[in-house]
Amino acid sequence: PPSDAAVVVGVCRTSLERLLWTESEKWVLGDNGRVGGGGGGGGVDDDDSDVDDDDVDDEDGDLAWCSDDPFAVASANEASPSSASPHNASVYALYRQLILWLGRVMGMLRRVNDQRAFVDRGDFYAQPHVINLGDSRAALDLAAAAVTGVSPSTSTSSPGTTAAALGLREPLAKKVRRLLRRAPFLLPFLDRVRIFRGLVSRDREEARRRGMQMQMDAANRARFQPRALGFDPAMWMEDEEEEERAGPIFQAPSHVHVQRGQLLEDGFRELNKLTSTGWKRQMRIAFKNEHGVAEAGIDGGGLFKDFIGELTKDAFAPGRGLFCETDNHELYPNPKSDVDVGADHLAYFSFLGRVIGKALYEEVLVDLPFASFFLTKILGRRANDLDDLPSLDGAMYKSLKFLQRYSGDARDLSLTFTASRSGAEVEEAPLIPDGENVAVTSENKLRYIHLVAHLRLNVALKNQSAAFLRGMSDVVDPMWLRMFDERELQVLIAGADADGGSVDVSDWRRQTTYGGGYSDGHDVVKLFWRVMDGMSADERKAVLKFATACSRAPVLGFGALEPK
Repeated sequence: PPSDAAVVVGVCRTSLERLLWTESEKWVLGDNGRVGGGGGGGGVDDDDSDVDDDDVDDEDGDLAWCSDDPFAVASANEASPSSASPHNASVYALYRQLILWLGRVMGMLRRVNDQRAFVDRGDFYAQPHVINLGDSRAALDLAAAAVTGVSPSTSTSSPGTTAAALGLREPLAKKVRRLLRRAPFLLPFLDRVRIFRGLVSRDREEARRRGMQMQMDAANRARFQPRALGFDPAMWMEDEEEEERAGPIFQAPSHVHVQRGQLLEDGFRELNKLTSTGWKRQMRIAFKNEHGVAEAGIDGGGLFKDFIGELTKDAFAPGRGLFCETDNHELYPNPKSDVDVGADHLAYFSFLGRVIGKALYEEVLVDLPFASFFLTKILGRRANDLDDLPSLDGAMYKSLKFLQRYSGDARDLSLTFTASRSGAEVEEAPLIPDGENVAVTSENKLRYIHLVAHLRLNVALKNQSAAFLRGMSDVVDPMWLRMFDERELQVLIAGADADGGSVDVSDWRRQTTYGGGYSDGHDVVKLFWRVMDGMSADERKAVLKFATACSRAPVLGFGALEPK
């Protein structure tokens, strides 16, 4: 019953709050700074690495909260429970198991809650009075240090990453680190979005720092070389890879010339040759009309957003043959793309993965409703299973569930171990060797059901999904996204109103800047906002797209809108 489920959510959440935050010192840090709670005896030093959890069984893939340790950092002096006293090692082992299994239960409950909504999603978050990160900048730096492999408590080579430099007490730094590693979903969604944006900013800063160092090194070498007319420090790079590692400091923004009406073809030709660093550089878009004549205008960021929006609208359209639509009008890779597109189909999937990665990197929202099972693939947390099939093919899911519950002899249904790779295909492929000659019986029907789901969700889309994820990871580190679940990732890609929200006119007004003698108190401005208040949701989106080249508000509100 929903009431019982709500109690379970509350108990698991409160337990994780206590284990990871309010009482974590009792379990992890004793009075002498060692594992086991309270003085005396040997213990295990709880460095920031913590102990790996690879030995924990998670064959069902439901460890949605804590799996894969996206914030884990390898350490040469990793603590080992084997060095502790038996009592303290047992306490620490219990501590780890409690967190992992509570996280597993919470992950399962979140998945079910997305389907049945027995509690508000906010009920899964830690209570604000319990977990308060305080200085948000410090929290961002701690998270970024964990993800990028720099320990915030021990690093002295990267300014701003030590707990002292962040103004945090060492125990608090450890707790923030552990929270982000073990149960990031205790933090509200917007807090995690801010952490994600902090990781992107840190990535840009690191590229800039590398570029400045490369510039200094190249200039020093140039002092001992003949100066040619029009000297460029980058010419003294030892090789192209070194220049690429230097980042955007040496390279002007990528200028992309595309013609309206063939954005996919021109974009693929112009951008697909760029490397990972090239995709992270600023891009300037120049549109050409149908006659090939350049349109007037300078891209200050709006044309780029317009380009991304129009490109994704065209490229992801089912008629292009790269993506298909479910009955709920959600997108997923076309399992027959090799036939519908041709030999270059995987290159296009990699390209589109980079486009979505670039949109996330630049905080550009795109109106693309992806199927839930495909978002699971992007997160890389687990393989798709039977429970994901409704988001791909609801009719097939119902048929398989009917077979599962069928009380008669399954032979009466005249099924064999074959299935089509997609709902549109007539030809069937064997699920096992010689499957066309193996009948489905009451004894083997469960195997048949799971093999069909595996074929449709994983096997048929393996190459397309892998190519898309490979391209996306060129721009955005996949580990950064594992703070989110499928529903939250959809909001991160498509904006808040993708989750049932609408354009917040009051926030838009608060964050608006004026020029040309206008101000918020001007009669014309007052009239404009009065008209906006009276508009429908679709009309507001149309005005927002006209003003910002995107019909969706930023996830963090209009204050995060770029360019201003």
